[in-house]
Amino acid sequence: MNFQEFYNSIDKNTLKIHVQKDSYILYEREIDRLTASGYSLPSTFLNENNIRYIKLSKPEIENVIKYSLINIKIPVTEIINTSEGFSINRSGTPSNWNDYHDICINESMIPSLAFIFLKIEDKNKIFITVQTENTFQQTEFNDDDIYSHLFCVLTGFNVTECVINDKRLERPLLSMGIVVNFCKFNNKSEEDPNVRTSRLSLKEKEENNNNTKDNLSTKLMKYYLCRQDFQVTEMQNPLSYVIDSFTLSVLNPIKYFNCYTSQGKRLLEQFIRNPLLNKEDILVRQKLTTEFLTLQTNQLKSISDLSKISKQLQNKRCLVDNFIKLEENLCKIRSFISEIKNNTEIKENTMLLLSNIKPFRDEINKFINKEGFINEINDKLKELHNELRSIKKEKIKEKERILEKNKKIKFLENNFKISRNDFKIFEDEFKRNKFLELSFLKSGVVFTTKEMERLNELSNNVINLINLEEKSIITGLNEYGSNFCGILDAINHMIAQIDVFHAFSEKINEGWTFPTIEDSFILNDAFHPQIKIGNVPNSIELKDKHFVIITGPNMGGKSTFLRIVGMIVLLSQIGAPVPASKAAIPLFDSILIRIGANDCPSRHKSTFLNEMEEVSKIIHRCTSNSLVLIDELGRGTSDIDGLSIAMAVKEYLVKKSAYVFFTTHFTELCTEECINKRIEVFNDKIFYKLVDGIGDSYGIGVAKMVNFPEEVIKEAEGYLRD
Repeated sequence: MNFQEFYNSIDKNTLKIHVQKDSYILYEREIDRLTASGYSLPSTFLNENNIRYIKLSKPEIENVIKYSLINIKIPVTEIINTSEGFSINRSGTPSNWNDYHDICINESMIPSLAFIFLKIEDKNKIFITVQTENTFQQTEFNDDDIYSHLFCVLTGFNVTECVINDKRLERPLLSMGIVVNFCKFNNKSEEDPNVRTSRLSLKEKEENNNNTKDNLSTKLMKYYLCRQDFQVTEMQNPLSYVIDSFTLSVLNPIKYFNCYTSQGKRLLEQFIRNPLLNKEDILVRQKLTTEFLTLQTNQLKSISDLSKISKQLQNKRCLVDNFIKLEENLCKIRSFISEIKNNTEIKENTMLLLSNIKPFRDEINKFINKEGFINEINDKLKELHNELRSIKKEKIKEKERILEKNKKIKFLENNFKISRNDFKIFEDEFKRNKFLELSFLKSGVVFTTKEMERLNELSNNVINLINLEEKSIITGLNEYGSNFCGILDAINHMIAQIDVFHAFSEKINEGWTFPTIEDSFILNDAFHPQIKIGNVPNSIELKDKHFVIITGPNMGGKSTFLRIVGMIVLLSQIGAPVPASKAAIPLFDSILIRIGANDCPSRHKSTFLNEMEEVSKIIHRCTSNSLVLIDELGRGTSDIDGLSIAMAVKEYLVKKSAYVFFTTHFTELCTEECINKRIEVFNDKIFYKLVDGIGDSYGIGVAKMVNFPEEVIKEAEGYLRD
């Protein structure tokens, strides 16, 4: 099979990279796809077949790989030349970076792949199996018509790619930015089991027959991947508290914590996306935070993300530099952990893990020295290095012999050079000694001798033999080290925990406090951490009534207060301190937000339609243990329609007994079953303080503040009086 045939045999939706020595080649299909997505590439060339191509360096191709897998979500495959033809060297997909894990991993959560089986006739029964790296979890549940529970699970696992059995799922999944693959599969693996299982080995067939616990999505996964050797576990609390991307973007608590490591930033995002539902777990995190109040972070800042090296070890692709980097980081970690004063559980566990990985560190130090050279650990290597040293001595003698002939001659590693002018003087000597001319340039003449040529050839042969021997040593280190990947990942997780809990502890010195977890809802002097100057703290307490209506002027801080409440509730359930002098928070099962709305012309959605879709999700997902934050519902349509919808939504949420904070300009919503709060205004001045009562929208006052023309203001006041 020639290259073109092999290239065309790979899925056309894959970005294909042709590796040639130290160059990485992209052809016109890949070039067009990248440039169409907005990626900037260098100028192209034409090959002998009149096909456009570009050559990229290693750093350049790594950027292309990251962009393809993370930004435009397309698979990547590397093609290499072998003695037997062409083969695939490395590959990765948007949901499983695989061989490119070390290139793509950053401060964000690792992506996942989901297999979803929809049983529409059984009350929208969803079966789902999620693959994150090498772990597989399955669950099943009944969903509503807009698949809100499914979206929660997908968000919690950071799913970027799905395989589905029913095309009715395609549109909602695409709207989430998820790559969708369709697989025609019914629950009739009974339909013709012989056809499918004929492709499996005897061992896989036995496992297939004995496995009765697979749900329909796991069967879909095995059918799609043509494999049976998966260890699938049941997903714990699949419908537990999950923060979706929209809520995360509105509250955005991540930016207020200063994590020093990439693994710490990833763990913080996992904490925030998956809040705790157990009071004891929250208290454990609060306790751990207090234990890192006095932590010195100088060494923490210099610790690398070990998950990259762990993945390279797992794929048996570690090089000498990777082993040196690993050893240096493990030394730093041991020193850093030893300096932690409190004997915390994290410290004890990390020290235990470090002792467990010591045999691997000993092997690294046995084979590789600190300068990055392979130690001469066996007779063959010693013999080869001795031979190489002997050749080098002979080369020095030959060099000195030639340099004595003319002081103008210079030695360039393995060859000699002389200027063209000096060469004319030296030419007779050159011919007499039968020197070998290598190049005749403007800058001078490069030449060698038969003896130097012989020594160079001998040296190259010995170096090749040394490289082969060292390669086998590195291969052995990779084989041995792959047994320690689990320990390495655990150490990395411990460092991430220390980083996150230290980031939490820093906030205590800034006036934040730990909330108590109880049935009441109390906030004293709550503030928004982003507002540094003129921050007005607010307090509120909810007892018998759980529905809070907030009225008042635009720019008065109503939306900001909703964000404060949402952030405090979220932070309280990840075990972090909150921006308030005192807080008592009940355990919630979800935070449901409708704040801000924009139109989306590309999807033919208006601002009002977006708003209605978001409120619909809230209504479907809301329970008595939900926190609901709604900002000015109904403003995207006529007053009467907007008020009608707002009244109906309010009544529904009151019946649900959810905790609701609802800002509005419709004072008709301010009834007795609600806690009515307003933004304090006095003498046309907004104080941003939350007080009891019903407030005026103060729209004309805001118009005055932004210097509306006087005649427009008077006209508006006239209409208001009428």
